[in-house]
Amino acid sequence: MKTANIIADQLFKVGVRHVYGIPGGASIPWIEAFRNKGIDFVLVSNEASAGVMAAVTARLTGVPGVCHATFGPGATNISTGTGCAFLDRDPVIVLTSEMNDAMKARTAQICYKSYIQDQPFQRRRLDKKSLENMQGRVSGSCSPWTSR
Repeated sequence: MKTANIIADQLFKVGVRHVYGIPGGASIPWIEAFRNKGIDFVLVSNEASAGVMAAVTARLTGVPGVCHATFGPGATNISTGTGCAFLDRDPVIVLTSEMNDAMKARTAQICYKSYIQDQPFQRRRLDKKSLENMQGRVSGSCSPWTSR
């Protein structure tokens, strides 16, 4: 089983039914895993909108909001929306794609590490316990992290 399938399964179990974002080549496995599990991928106009929509979803439902961005500029753009979620203490999970090492040497796109190491955003482990702790709680920080 692929990582994307495991994460989609856990997100579905805690009540996530929508993921907001903009697709890219590296995000296809995520989108397919979501679709197979019954989670809708909602296309947005820009990544910042995805973060805001995830925050509002969390606020209205009590279920963690989830948004997705591609690597590079997409990952930096989504921080605007997730910054709003952080200030409002909405439980939001941010997924970003990461190009594999073989592609880094031959691509002209921006190679930007998709995680932000400074406070208040942190790369955090996403597991069943952390998902359960976020469920139904409208306080917490956003957790950008990268798949491997």
